[in-house]
Amino acid sequence: MTLLSVDTGVVNGARVGSGIMVAASASGTAPVERERRGGREAMRATVLEEARRIVVGEGPDALTVRRLADRLGCSTIIVYRMFDGKQGVVDALYLDAFGRLEADLSALRRTGDPRADLLRLTVAYRNGALERPDDYRLMFDRGYLGIEPSEAARERTNQSFAILCAAVARLGDLGPHTPQYVAGLVWSAVHGAVLLELGGLLPSVRQPHGLRLLVGAVLDGLHIDGRGQPAAEGRVQGRRVRDSVSTRAVEPGSSPA
Repeated sequence: MTLLSVDTGVVNGARVGSGIMVAASASGTAPVERERRGGREAMRATVLEEARRIVVGEGPDALTVRRLADRLGCSTIIVYRMFDGKQGVVDALYLDAFGRLEADLSALRRTGDPRADLLRLTVAYRNGALERPDDYRLMFDRGYLGIEPSEAARERTNQSFAILCAAVARLGDLGPHTPQYVAGLVWSAVHGAVLLELGGLLPSVRQPHGLRLLVGAVLDGLHIDGRGQPAAEGRVQGRRVRDSVSTRAVEPGSSPA
């Protein structure tokens, strides 16, 4: 493994200038060329990908700064400079996983049917979990990595929840309930179903049909028909929800059950 270099150093026998260098690939791509194409962000992605491989292949307990540096063939100082230790690596993995989830949800295009759009959103959530089960565990299993993401990193989850809240706000009349309350119930139902499916405990339930029935049952139980509201009003309310969503999906006493 080619050593990664910080500032001025030697890579493959050649002195390089400032910047963190990415190790040469098996195909022989020159480190300098890789730096030009990606620079620091490429290096960061390389470190996180290696950290993810350690977690998936060797288990969360194997993820240490020393182990990560050994796998990359570099000094621990590189990892510390980029992530400030294991906590920073864990936070970065956590944020990266949520970034992928948000990309999945944000990629869906709105239609004139808010209820159908909400169902499609939950199906995209489920599909992302099946495609990236380790990311899903990292995001929602607090004990998975043996070290919790920082409070600042956990704040990032609000952005994903706000996407769901905005979709709920488009349903129209929610009765006495807030979008956050309804979104919290929908998320709880979907999350439970996804965990059971990931564990192979729902072999007789055909998905995503079962998921659609589940979300429909939540809405019907709250007497929400989801016929929507004028598009302009929906957009304004959606923006308000994104701005005001709190760190808790359901606050005690905020809305009747």
